[in-house]
Amino acid sequence: MRGYMELISFMKALSDGLLDYLPEDQRAGQLTVEEVIEQWMSEKSYYSSLTLKKDIVTYIRLQESGDFSVDEILSWYDLCFIPERFGVEEHVF
Repeated sequence: MRGYMELISFMKALSDGLLDYLPEDQRAGQLTVEEVIEQWMSEKSYYSSLTLKKDIVTYIRLQESGDFSVDEILSWYDLCFIPERFGVEEHVF
C-alpha cells in the first residue's frame, strides 16, 4: 500500500492554514485555500506536486469503489476540518 505522505503533508498544511480546529473567534491569520496551495507548493519540489496529484487521484478512485482504507491512514494524523466548509458530510467508520 502507498504511504500517501504528500497527501498527508498537504492536508496538514491545509488544516494549519484554515485553522478549522480553533473556535471561530480565535482564527487570526486564517489563509485562503489558494494561499495554502501557493505556500505548500513554494516549499515542495515539482516531483512532490506530481506525487500529490497521484495520491489524490488514487484516493478518489478508492473512495468511489467503496475502499476507505486510506481514511484509516489519514486518521492516524491530527487532521481536523469542518466538513461543511467543503460541502460534504463526515464519513463514519
